[in-house]
Amino acid sequence: MAIGKAQKNLSEAMTAEEPVISFWTDLIGTPSEHVCVELTSLSTRYSADEVIDWIKIVYANGFSDADKAIERISKALELDYKYNQSNL
Repeated sequence: MAIGKAQKNLSEAMTAEEPVISFWTDLIGTPSEHVCVELTSLSTRYSADEVIDWIKIVYANGFSDADKAIERISKALELDYKYNQSNL
């Protein structure tokens, strides 16, 4: 019970500062601490808009687990970044 409340408090605190976490929360629900950390990391490396776009894509294609969704989003962003760098 305390862990769930701590996760919710962390998510609420981060949502106010992080648009990607806010988007995830609105679309999917309260993310775990791990998902919050990963989303924050991704939005630091890439733009928040890019991360949100890939959240939409992964969500639209369905996923059964938030950790797997984060892995897909992370991999997609990495590949997208590499592709864009090679085409400069």
